[in-house]
Amino acid sequence: MKTLQINIIFFVLYSVSWLIEFFVLFKIQNYLLGTLSLYFPMLIFIPHGIRVIGSLVYGYKIFLGLFIAHVVTGYYFINNMEEILLLSLASIVSIYIGMLIIYKKIQITPDQITLNTLLLLAIISSFLNSASNLIMKGDSHINLYNFFAYGVGDIIGTLLIFMILIKVIKITNLKIT
Repeated sequence: MKTLQINIIFFVLYSVSWLIEFFVLFKIQNYLLGTLSLYFPMLIFIPHGIRVIGSLVYGYKIFLGLFIAHVVTGYYFINNMEEILLLSLASIVSIYIGMLIIYKKIQITPDQITLNTLLLLAIISSFLNSASNLIMKGDSHINLYNFFAYGVGDIIGTLLIFMILIKVIKITNLKIT
């Protein structure tokens, strides 16, 4: 598959995952938790799964598609374009830093990707993304509780997307490389 096609696909996947997140999962969370939900980050965050799995499979080829999708979805929630660009860049770069840590420091190759590798990247990149958000937005946005709650939502979202991807591959005999 050509790089432009892959970027378009991941732009669409990431954007749609945000729509599902905002208009379905967030509504369900609000319904189940009521006003208490306003104090929680998303308990299932599927866009993180799109970032992690896509980056593991396609590497740097999908950087532009994910970055543009981040900017577009960020524009819906944040009014400051500079902040949108910085947060979008930090979010995407956190994935690639996580991949570098896994591939270089832990010495795993792309051919050795397992569920443990996927979870490790989800955890590392979630930690790095939350830390960058904390640095950029300050303590008013992310406190210690939210820092860990974001991680839980990111990991559950990654596992959910992974399970869906496995089902789709089994049903359709899809080749993803």
